[in-house]
Amino acid sequence: MAPAESALQVALGFDGIPWIVSTKRGSGAGNLVQYYYGNSGWQTLPPTICAVQVAGSTNNFCWLVDENNAVWAVDIHGTADRMSPDGFALQVGVGNFGPPWAIGTQSYETGGGNEILFYNQANGQWTPVPAPAAGVQIAGQYDNSAWVVTSENSICNVQMNGVSQLMSPAGTALQVGIGPDKMPWMISTQSTSPGGNQVMYWANGAWTAVAAPAAAVWVAGSM
Repeated sequence: MAPAESALQVALGFDGIPWIVSTKRGSGAGNLVQYYYGNSGWQTLPPTICAVQVAGSTNNFCWLVDENNAVWAVDIHGTADRMSPDGFALQVGVGNFGPPWAIGTQSYETGGGNEILFYNQANGQWTPVPAPAAGVQIAGQYDNSAWVVTSENSICNVQMNGVSQLMSPAGTALQVGIGPDKMPWMISTQSTSPGGNQVMYWANGAWTAVAAPAAAVWVAGSM
C-alpha cells in the first residue's frame, strides 16, 4: 500500500479509509498525515496538520495526536477541530460505535501505564476511566469499550466504568489494533526480524500467529 520508508504508523478507519503518519516532516507539530482514497491513491493533508499518532474514525475523519500532545479531529478536506489542550494525550483510539479514547500524559505510580480517558460527546469533555485501568497504547472497539496495551505488555479490554478483562498476559504485546471487521490484532513481543515482530489476531477466544515472513512494528485492524 505504501513504499518502504514512507510511514511511521498506520490506522484503518471504520469507514474503510487507511491513514498513515508519514516519515516526512510537516510545517506543524509533527509529521505529515496521509490517507488512501480509492483510485486517487495516497493524499496528503495540508502540511500544517501534523501528527505523531493517528487513529482512523468514521465519516472521512481521523483523530490524531500531535507532538504537543494535543488531540485533533480532522477530515479528508483538512478541516481540523482541536479536541484537547496541549500536554493532554500520548495516544488516541476511535471505534465505530461509542466514544473516542485517549491515553493521557498522567502516569500512575501503581503501574499499568497512564490514565485512560474517553470523550463524552454530550458535554464535549474528556472523562477519566477509574483506576486501576491504565495503559500505554489504545484502540477503540465497537461496543463502547477499548483494547489497551499496558506498561507490562499485556492487553486488556477496558470499559468506561473501569472494569477490565485480561485478553493477553504480561510480556506478550507491544501494540493492538481493531478495524471494521471487529477483529483485534496485535504486535507481539516476539521478534521475527527482518520486518519487525510477530503479528497475531484474536479469534474464537485465542490469539493466532500469522505465518512468517509476516512481521511488523505497528498493526491496524482489518476489513
